[in-house]
Amino acid sequence: MIKKGCNINFIALKTKDPLETSMKLTLLEGTLTGEADTPAFNKAVQDMKEAFQKILNNNPIDIVHCQHMTFPPAVAFASMKVKQPLVITSHASDIEFAKNNPIHAAYVRKSLDMADKVVLLSRKLIPLIEEIKPDMAFEKIAIIPLGVDEKFFISEKPLKEKDTFTILYSGRLTKEKGVEILFDALRELPRTLLRIAGKGSYEEYLQNKAKDMHLEERINFLGFLGKKELKKEYQKADILVIPSQGIEGIPQVCLEGMANYLPVIATDSGGISEAVDDSALVVTRGKPEEIIKAIIKLYKDPLLREELALKGRERVEQFRWERISHLYLALFRSLL
Repeated sequence: MIKKGCNINFIALKTKDPLETSMKLTLLEGTLTGEADTPAFNKAVQDMKEAFQKILNNNPIDIVHCQHMTFPPAVAFASMKVKQPLVITSHASDIEFAKNNPIHAAYVRKSLDMADKVVLLSRKLIPLIEEIKPDMAFEKIAIIPLGVDEKFFISEKPLKEKDTFTILYSGRLTKEKGVEILFDALRELPRTLLRIAGKGSYEEYLQNKAKDMHLEERINFLGFLGKKELKKEYQKADILVIPSQGIEGIPQVCLEGMANYLPVIATDSGGISEAVDDSALVVTRGKPEEIIKAIIKLYKDPLLREELALKGRERVEQFRWERISHLYLALFRSLL
């Protein structure tokens, strides 16, 4: 967007992965929490309001764009009734939170009311919006998928170690992500490792389960990884598995893995099947046995792994940020 002549003021919470950007940054202390109406959440909302007001006092702002309808930025801007056009991108998990939490549901409905445009990552997420807000004005909705950071794209397929078959999972460690399904697959496969990148509330449970199943030597918990470390994991792994049992938009890791010639197995949650088309093995959400069968299938069939790696790498070209940024820029201009 900056290359296209946009001036961007970016408000975010500080992370371990430093932001390398020419944007004007306002980095706030705190934790990005989805726990609604807690002291930490309310403080984050107030901090966002104050940071935005400071930016507004010193800079002409044309568009406000927030990610995730139930996280502090969107809640802050929706409650401020900003004069500038407000665009909010949903990543599907915010809709899932709202289905089970009346406070989250209220935030989502408020965001849907106040936003001038709501961006969904896939057409398959529209019915979820209808469940939360049946009277939604659907002319507000725009469909724009996620983009992939150029740094994740590689031009040649990396060589793999032949002695060990490596399964990679990358993402939050929470119950709905379905990570423990991969433990059952390990018991079916010799000379196989599972590497888990990510942190979350389910981590201790998963570590204990690995010990109980006597798999602790074959399961590596890597913790949170920055982009450089994660890219190395994509290139070392034989397959990437997204066993989500919850609602997904388009997982960033799915596209990043494909950009690294990594064959993908994923459930048909949310917008995943629309994003990957026939370039990955897509199985039915809620049927763990299908995930295990798909893993065994790719373990036994290196030619199929090669085919999916090439298809995925070709498919992900349409998700380059260069293309996605054009879609966002056209959307922003339509609101001015």
